Amino acid sequence: MRGTLLPSDYVRLIRQDASDLDAACERLANEAKQRAQERGYGGDQFCFQLVRIDELPEEVTEHPGQLYGDLPIPPELSPGERLDGLEVLAVLSRTAQSRISCSRCA
Repeated sequence: MRGTLLPSDYVRLIRQDASDLDAACERLANEAKQRAQERGYGGDQFCFQLVRIDELPEEVTEHPGQLYGDLPIPPELSPGERLDGLEVLAVLSRTAQSRISCSRCA
C-alpha cells in the first residue's frame, strides 16, 4: 500500500478543513481506500492520525537530538521490549525519519 497517496493529496485533503482533524483523517482514509481498490488491492487497513502542534518551545538545546532537557531519545525497540510501561507488540515501520510500533500497556 506504499505510495497510495501522494504528498500533494495529503495537503489537499487536510486543507479542506484543517480545523477538523477527525474529518481530515476520514477523508484521507476514504481517498486511500478508493485508490487502493482502483489498483486492485484491498484498502481496509488504512489508519491515519493527525496531530496539531500549536506551539513549540523557543529554547534551542545544544544537542538537537535531545529535547526537553536531558531526556534521551529512546532506543529502537523490538517486539517484547518495554518502554514507559508499554510493551511493543510489533514494529510496523522503521525508516530514517520515524519508528512506528504497536504497543499495549504492560
